[in-house]
Order: sequence, then structure tokens, then C-alpha cells
Amino acid sequence: MDLVSIIVPIYNTEKYLPKCLDSIINQTYKNIEILLVNDGSPDNSDKIMKEYEQNDNRIKCLYKKNGGLSDARNYGLRFATGKYVCFVDSDDWISEFYVEKLVEKITSDKSDIAVCEFDRVYNSKKTKNTVNEYDLDGFKVPAAWNKIYLKSVIDKYRLKFPVGKWYEDLTMSSMCIMTCKKKSIVKESLYFYRQNDNSIMHTFDDRIFQIYDSLELIEKFAKKNNLYKENKEGIEFAYIYHVLVGTLYRASFMKKFDKNTVNAIVNHVERKYPLWYNNKLVKKNLSFPYKTFLFLIKAKKFGMICFLLKRLNKYMYL
Repeated sequence: MDLVSIIVPIYNTEKYLPKCLDSIINQTYKNIEILLVNDGSPDNSDKIMKEYEQNDNRIKCLYKKNGGLSDARNYGLRFATGKYVCFVDSDDWISEFYVEKLVEKITSDKSDIAVCEFDRVYNSKKTKNTVNEYDLDGFKVPAAWNKIYLKSVIDKYRLKFPVGKWYEDLTMSSMCIMTCKKKSIVKESLYFYRQNDNSIMHTFDDRIFQIYDSLELIEKFAKKNNLYKENKEGIEFAYIYHVLVGTLYRASFMKKFDKNTVNAIVNHVERKYPLWYNNKLVKKNLSFPYKTFLFLIKAKKFGMICFLLKRLNKYMYL
């Protein structure tokens, strides 16, 4: 059984940490090292970490000054010794079969990365998020945590999460996916993603436009490593999905949202990809409502887009 390193960045999650750690130590796949990275957390997380460390010799507690999620994950990677590595956020939890099924898939398929489906967990319900090959090709599923990575690939390309920036998962996972010669999918929900009102997905201010920086980093990485030609369609789709859909949706919650905002966002994409509406992954990977929304963008119906988003954004979730 190959060793799997599980990196858990921790900051102010004492309320959820025990459930997270219980789900990890009770994995059916036993050959794991659990790296708990305390990112300068001021709450009682440290006490909880030490208690678990004393009771399980697979756990190693690491400490650093607060630097954010990306910095904590990068720090954990420095200590990871497993053939494979995965990430679990400290307010989430995983199925007891999470590691076993991901390892089984990545090894049987001889892949560089394996991805599982996941559940979004709200206060009173769960919603399942499926994953298909087109989602991976178009970098549509950016989370770092529903994946197991061959660590040698991360090391070869010196991949790291960008520090001090939003959308760090999109940047890192997209870079990793495009370097992988083969990708596999476990068609089962094995990760449980707790919905937090303080997350980026629920925050609506000017920082949402850091998506441009993330996509720029992905594009530059692809070109630097001669991966752009084979991933151009996917990178273009990432601009369509994460900017024309995702950023417009989030911008619609801002007070200053108007036709000029829509125009600026659309222009950012069209300067890079003027024929974005011909992207093949749009046809394969998006449902009818998304395609209709993109049709309105192509037709420059910015007033209608503002009207619809302002009235429907509270009932939608990306």
C-alpha cells in the first residue's frame, strides 16, 4: 500500500475540526500520514490537534505564522513524504472510503490524478456535484480537495498555491490537471463540502476580479511549459465559465453593478478570446440555461442580463 499524505490547513475551525479529523483517522485505507498545519489559529484548534496527535502516530502537527490557506497548504507540501497527496479543509469531512477509492482508481488506471464527486452541505440539505471528463478538460471543478495527486507531478513542475490571492484552488488544480497525462474520475460522492457564508463563493466585492490574475497565471504556466496548444480550448472555457458566468453572477450582488460592469467583464474575455462563443466545451459541458445566458452575452443584451441577474441571483448558486 503506497503512502498517502493528507494535508489539513487549520485556522479558526475548532467547531468543525473534530468531525474532520475523525473522518480522516477512520479511513479504510490505513497507510496515510496526516499533516495538520496550524496557520496561526488563535482559537482552541491547537489543543484539539495535539489530542489527536497523541492518540494516532500517523498525525504530525505543524505550526506557522498566519499566511492564509494557500500558504498553509504549501507548507504542508514541504513535509509530505507520500507517493500521493490530497487536501482536506478543516471545516469539511470525507467518506471513510475517500482515500481507498481514490487510490484504487489512480493506481488501476495508472493516472496522475483521480477526482471524486462531492456533496455541498447546507444547514438542512445536501446537493450532489457530479464530475465528468469535460469538467476536467475545461477546469470547471477547481477545488483542490476532491482530488488525489501523484506527488511526483507536483514536484516536477514545482506547483504551488498562489499566496495572498483568491481562486488559489482554480490556479493550482488547473495547472496540475494540464500536466497530467491521464486523469480518472470516481463517480461517487466521497467529499463533503460545508457551505460557509464567509467563503469566496459567498463574498461579493472587488476581490472577485482576482479571477483575472488566476486565469492569467494558468495561461502563462501553460505557455511556459508548452502545454497551451493542447489546453487552449479548456483555458478558453475557463474564461467563459469562471468569468462570463461566475464573475458576472457574483458582481450582480454589488451595489454598483450595471451595464458598464457587464460590458467591462465581457470585454476582458473578448480581448483574449474574441470567438469564445464557438468553444466546443460550451456545447458539451453546459446546460440550456447557461447556454441561453451566454447567448444573451454574445448578443450584447447587457440591460437584460442586469435585469435577470438582479432579480434571480438570490435564487441561484454556482
